[in-house]
Parts: sequence; structure tokens; C-alpha cells
Amino acid sequence: GVEQDYYTPVADRSAYDYVIGSVHYVRAADGLCQVDAALPRFGEELARMGGAQAFVKAYYENVMDCVQRQRPEVVGHFDLVCKNNEAARFFDEDAPACRRLALEALALLKGLPAGAALVAAAVVGGTLALTGKHGGSPFCGGGRYGSRPV
Repeated sequence: GVEQDYYTPVADRSAYDYVIGSVHYVRAADGLCQVDAALPRFGEELARMGGAQAFVKAYYENVMDCVQRQRPEVVGHFDLVCKNNEAARFFDEDAPACRRLALEALALLKGLPAGAALVAAAVVGGTLALTGKHGGSPFCGGGRYGSRPV
């Protein structure tokens, strides 16, 4: 299989057994903002989008559009937007507005082809098991991303 970014879909899907659809960027007025940018750049990316709420909204809208238009067999790291949000540093992952956006995107996963899976970035997820740290919301990734040292 192959992982494709939302903004650069794979040209020839027939060359692969499956496609992982992932969102790594959101569009701001002045260009693309990187969802998993390293700190402190992540804070700058949020500001470019007009704040965390607009950033999270754009991320999940891209996830939903990816699912609807690109129809990947697998959706990659659904909670990537939470990667740099340890201890709610930038936004409250459990806030009703944030939860609603994530749940709307999850609802679209029902339309994926039979056998499709929701995949979280296993390398980052393994950090929690290795360190025992749990810095994020149980709702948004169970702290997998928040457990990474920054």
C-alpha cells in the first residue's frame, strides 16, 4: 500500500493494494499550514489559521473531504491534529465543538469500503507504551501524541 496526502493524491491507485488517506496540511489564506509541525512552529501555524478552533475545523473538514472524494481504504492518523497539544496547550480536545468535529468525521468512515480500518500512527502510539506518559485527552488519541517529548 501507499500513504497519500490529501493535497497530493496518488495518480495510479491500481499500482497499490490499498491507499492510506492522510491529512498533513490545512489551507490558510496565505498557503498551507502543517498539521504536525514541530513546536514552536505549530503555534505559529494555529495563528496563521486564525486560532485553534479554525485549525481543528479545517483539519477535520479535510479528513471528511478525503473520505468522501478520495475514498481511501484506510484513514491514517485520524487524531494528528492533537499531536502537539499536550496538556491542552493550544485547545481543549474535550470541548463540545472539538468533539463534534471529530465525531462528524468519524461518522463518514462508515462509508469506507468493506474491510477498511482507522489507523493511528503506531510509532507515536508506541511512545505511550514505552514511557507510561499520558499527556493528552482520552477522546483525542488517548494521549498517544501528547506523550511525545517536545
